[in-house]
Amino acid sequence: MNKSTLEAAATLAGCVIGAGILGIPYVVAKAGFLIGIIDIIAIGILVMFLNLFIGEIVLRTKGTHQLQKYAEIFLNKKWSRVMFISLLISLYGALIAYLMGEGQVINALLGWIYDSELFWSCIFFIFASLLVYKGIRGVSFSELISVSAMILIIIFLGVISFNHINPLNFAGFEIRNIFIPYGVIMFAYFGLVAIPEVREVLIKEKRNVKKAIVIGSVIPIFIYILFAFVIIGVTGVETTEVATIGLGQKVGYIALLFGNLFAFFSIFTSFLAIALALVELFKYDLKLKKNLAFVSAVGVPFVAFLLLRKSATFTKVLDVTGYFAGGIIGLLIIAMIGNAKKKSQRTPEFTITKNIILRILIALVLIAGIVVNIAKYFI
Repeated sequence: MNKSTLEAAATLAGCVIGAGILGIPYVVAKAGFLIGIIDIIAIGILVMFLNLFIGEIVLRTKGTHQLQKYAEIFLNKKWSRVMFISLLISLYGALIAYLMGEGQVINALLGWIYDSELFWSCIFFIFASLLVYKGIRGVSFSELISVSAMILIIIFLGVISFNHINPLNFAGFEIRNIFIPYGVIMFAYFGLVAIPEVREVLIKEKRNVKKAIVIGSVIPIFIYILFAFVIIGVTGVETTEVATIGLGQKVGYIALLFGNLFAFFSIFTSFLAIALALVELFKYDLKLKKNLAFVSAVGVPFVAFLLLRKSATFTKVLDVTGYFAGGIIGLLIIAMIGNAKKKSQRTPEFTITKNIILRILIALVLIAGIVVNIAKYFI
């Protein structure tokens, strides 16, 4: 595999692996470890095919666009607006969850100074918003280095936590719990917006786009399984909503420090990336002035966070965002790939052939996820 393909794969994996990973152990522990692992693998494979569908759509189109524009090209303006709204819900939901999660993480690290999750959430919001307003993306390693660092940190946490792992924490198998982790895990795999960038990284080697998408989709599956194994093995039914907090409480200061630093930077970088993307979306696509775009991007989710903080939790927001926005976006992609094959603007470097049955199966899973997760709030 050449360097460009590896970088493209890491670009996708780095976009996928963000703060959503922190909520996976909690919902997996609620469902049962084996059921949760089935969910991680099954949803990971489902999303891999959605990524491949987007990859084919991108390669069938002239120029570089984002998901809502592809929806306009291969569906119509009405469905493009649905795609836009779904993306907006997904990104707003992420920012709300990150404000909740970061308050918990910082309080776990600095609660000895002032014990208040709301206080630290507000401090984080002020600092992060200033960076977003100035347009500073921060100094960061390449996605390849970032993904490698995440793997090393998780392995390190596994090594120092190994003696604390209790095999009994992996017991239990209730198939009826199969949809409990669905929304959070779907959210954690959301990285479809990175597919056009994968094509750009491989602009002179488009034949390798499929390989990069497959590798970039498989890497998160293994990382999520490893992360869930370490956390649940140690904390079991006491797994916390932000997973690294409970790990630190069980294993000790080193795990608390490294685990929550991992959580802090994971949420911090995700918050900046999404908030900056929203500012640009409002500025360039909706033609809003800079200040109004900024307020729309970060002010709205902050107000929603203040209103929802007593009734919602980190994983509940991830759950709702994942099954609703992720499900709608997935269904639109399935509709788009069918039309893209008929209205192709260029010959793609790869195509997923004879995929009608596959598309139907994925659509049924997405619809079931939406229905089951909505029903649980009324039953």
